[in-house]
Amino acid sequence: MEVRGEAVGVTVVDDFAHHPTAVAGTLGAARQLFRGRRLIAVFEPRSYTAQRREFQEAYVEALAEADHAIVAGLFRPERYDDATRLDPAQLIASLRARGVAADYEPSADGIVTRIVRGACPGDVVLIMSNGGFGGIHERILAELGAESPAHGVHPDGGRTGE
Repeated sequence: MEVRGEAVGVTVVDDFAHHPTAVAGTLGAARQLFRGRRLIAVFEPRSYTAQRREFQEAYVEALAEADHAIVAGLFRPERYDDATRLDPAQLIASLRARGVAADYEPSADGIVTRIVRGACPGDVVLIMSNGGFGGIHERILAELGAESPAHGVHPDGGRTGE
């Protein structure tokens, strides 16, 4: 985990996690390190493992530790067929069924917009990918810095104060 920066009280963290076990471990460590803060997990299914349907339930288990999970689009979906491809819509539905705020946002642009509109001072945005993810870390920090610090109430509720 590498803290990439902070803007208007929102901390942006980068981690190479892409296997479900690593995602779970990273979220657990972030919970300890940033105790009591809302944890927004942004996951890019980029690696071969991350895009495989066989790991779908393991990702649900791992991402359920976030207060809000945002799942990006598959990096190269054409490499898989319906039987082998991770289903982001089903992943989001499964997380929501567990009471986790969750959204599917296919593009880095959309994720940046969603974070900038919804993040509040004290939030931690944990970005997990094994690639550059379109420079998303710097883009979020720059956009947050350009925004007024008057971010408001968490739009999704989220767990706080653990």
